Amino acid sequence: MNTEAIKYFNQFHKDELSTILSYFEREIPKKAKKAELVELVTEFIGGHPREWLYRLPERDLRLM
Repeated sequence: MNTEAIKYFNQFHKDELSTILSYFEREIPKKAKKAELVELVTEFIGGHPREWLYRLPERDLRLM
């Protein structure tokens, strides 16, 4: 896994990570620990770029 991405997403709070996963309609395990959520978000962002880029609003893509 990308350690830079893990470091980045580790700065987020647990509820923020859950919100990211919910926005992209990813399954969130009940009572997941923060480390698990960081791993899920990192795996999704790194492993499925076409899926999450497709779901971003156009204005967010322009910012990138």
